[in-house]
Amino acid sequence: RGSGFVPVLKSPSVPTSVAGYGAYAGLTGNARYQLLNGLDRYMLQNFNSLPLTLGVSALVRVGGQELGEHTRRHWLGPPKEGPKRFK
Repeated sequence: RGSGFVPVLKSPSVPTSVAGYGAYAGLTGNARYQLLNGLDRYMLQNFNSLPLTLGVSALVRVGGQELGEHTRRHWLGPPKEGPKRFK
């Protein structure tokens, strides 16, 4: 790294990252966990098919992970797009 080094992506500050990740984990993680467990409990009590219950639960878990990843990026502040490639 010479004196002319300029990073391609600006990194968020440590306090911003800590606050964002704490809020993300505390709020969205807990809300998704509670909703998923409520759905699992409801399906186990009302459906007669265990494979159906497990299949729906697995799909909701995958969807929750996808939603959580996009939410994490939004709350933590990294750029939405990658750096431009130099030729």
